[in-house]
Amino acid sequence: MFEGGEGSGKTTQATLLFHGLKRIGRRVKYNDEPGSTNAGFKIRTVLLEDSKGELDPFSEFLLFESDRAVDFRVNIIPALESGADVVQDRNFGSTFAYQGYGRGLIKTHAKLMKFVDKAARRGVFPDVIFLLDGDPKRLFRRIKKITSYEKEKLAFHELVRKGFLAQARADRRRWVILDALKPTSVLHDQIWKRVEKLIDG
Repeated sequence: MFEGGEGSGKTTQATLLFHGLKRIGRRVKYNDEPGSTNAGFKIRTVLLEDSKGELDPFSEFLLFESDRAVDFRVNIIPALESGADVVQDRNFGSTFAYQGYGRGLIKTHAKLMKFVDKAARRGVFPDVIFLLDGDPKRLFRRIKKITSYEKEKLAFHELVRKGFLAQARADRRRWVILDALKPTSVLHDQIWKRVEKLIDG
């Protein structure tokens, strides 16, 4: 699973890993969220095009979890049960970073968020989570397409980064923190070495 803030390069690294696994003959599925199902795409549209600001943080959270529940049932769990690897671009780490820390829900709804998210994922956890971490101010220079989240103030994205790092430090067995500002090839090599260990294991 790949996590990171805006402009971190996580999608680039997820794509490289997907193609790398295919080259060595692995059965692999690339999956991202929100929007990997028909229902999820509609949810994604609502989330990214909330021009009137009708959604409050808790509504955002529930919409992301609704998308996730469908995604796990339709895409992720069937792929895993068939023996395929799943390369996931964003998942619960982003929800807890953006809605939990960025929007502040972690202060008032931490237990509920964990309960709902675990239910949405049917208790399934990734083998490894790569966090592409970096200073939001520097990462923003890479962004070409602006969505509602890129329009948020720098303070919001600093809270999001704090949320990602808090999760990574709380679960060092699964999370791997990588410097998002390193060259693409260097990051890919670091990721590939960790994934090779999982395959060999």
